Amino acid sequence: MEELFTCLAIGIFSGGIYSLIALGLVIIFKTTKILNFAVGELVVMGGLIAISLLNTDLPYWIAIILSVAIGGAIGFFLQKVILSSFIKRPTLDALIVTCFIIYLVEGVNKCGWGARLRFFPEFLPQGQLNIGDIFISTDIMWSFVIAMGLSFILIFIFQYTKLGLGLRVVANDNVLARSKGVPLSSTHSIAWILGGVVAVVGGIFLGYRSAIDPTMSTIGLKAIPVVFLGGLESLPGAVVAGIIIGLVENVVGTYISSSWAGIAPFLVLVMILLIRPQGLLGQKMVERV
Repeated sequence: MEELFTCLAIGIFSGGIYSLIALGLVIIFKTTKILNFAVGELVVMGGLIAISLLNTDLPYWIAIILSVAIGGAIGFFLQKVILSSFIKRPTLDALIVTCFIIYLVEGVNKCGWGARLRFFPEFLPQGQLNIGDIFISTDIMWSFVIAMGLSFILIFIFQYTKLGLGLRVVANDNVLARSKGVPLSSTHSIAWILGGVVAVVGGIFLGYRSAIDPTMSTIGLKAIPVVFLGGLESLPGAVVAGIIIGLVENVVGTYISSSWAGIAPFLVLVMILLIRPQGLLGQKMVERV
């Protein structure tokens, strides 16, 4: 029983990181109607940037802040330089461009850092958290706490601030946004900046537990089933679905097979969408013709 509780706790903590990455995807999609398929590669790049800065003489907290700032700058660059010209074009064109971004970012990662494993220096508190007979590594716990804290900050910004109001106006109606003087390009840039920041934080927490290597991009891609499971435009749904995916993945990997752990989230996604196509907390779209 203790093994089960430990497995569930680790699954919840892992799911919190997936939730944060998925929130970045949801914010970009709600604002721009573009699903960022390059999220896995951006997560890897974010982790590599953080490792490079953490291995300098900079204090750890300054290195982390700089990494996050660079992530935001990368998101801004991708939107302003590559995607801004696709605002008025069909969404499919922009989706194809995000597939091009996958190879662009992957190429930069391999040319800049190579294909070997890279490890984070220890900067989170070490040790174990004991809850009865449950033993959880404190670095996993802190990753979860920080990821959840940032997730709720993002939801608060989107729902209750002037910046979030601008993002929501653009998300609901581009024509209305233009009529109210909301600049589409700048608002889209803000969404991608937030997405870049989240990718760096996700890369740090996912890579801290093991290491950073090019195959970790598949771990970042787990945010995509999280997004669809929670509801494509639902921020709270991304948080709930991330926890569910983390639980399913860890339970299956512990009690069935590690090879099935990577497939299980997608199987759960298919089963849920067969019952509820709009996702757990997504809204059913009704179109009048």
